[in-house]
Amino acid sequence: MNRFCNTQGRLHALPSSGKLSGTQSPASRLDSESTWRPRGRLCVCPLTENKNETIMADSNLQMTPVTREQIDAILPFLPRLEEEGFVAGEWKGRPGQFPWFQFSDETKEFLNAVNLQDWVSPQCRWTEWQDTAKTFIDTPSNIETADAQTIRRLFTTHVRANRFCEGHLAAMFESGHMLLLLKRLKTIRTGMGEL
Repeated sequence: MNRFCNTQGRLHALPSSGKLSGTQSPASRLDSESTWRPRGRLCVCPLTENKNETIMADSNLQMTPVTREQIDAILPFLPRLEEEGFVAGEWKGRPGQFPWFQFSDETKEFLNAVNLQDWVSPQCRWTEWQDTAKTFIDTPSNIETADAQTIRRLFTTHVRANRFCEGHLAAMFESGHMLLLLKRLKTIRTGMGEL
């Protein structure tokens, strides 16, 4: 079961293993306007200035349409994620260091493809979309009706959130959420037909 850290209504899934320290990933860097500070087991994300903005605030940004090619580039990972015993990686750490999640080679390949194929979109204001993303985590059946742009927003939110909350992506793989996103993309792709 996933737990969530909650800061000003911004949520991130924490792995059920309970090994997350709530500290910044060594690889993550914040710009000068963002604030981040460890608070026990909480991940404190940079927040938007206007906390009353609507959840779908990024809908006015022009996100390019998702193409068949983008979907085709990541669908080959679906059978791998469905395999019995698939593991996204493992937690590492040494005494005196904060633990980190080391992705398996397959997971790194998948995340690389997600990034290269523009599934992580700079047009998505993910910090403003976290509450909506949480509804897809809490109610997985919502994914069954998600369109390709929603899947893109979810990928963006999860990949970006992992930079501020070490283990977020691990929890998304562990819970089966990433698998459900790929299954939904397969259904969407089938509906697109061939060129």
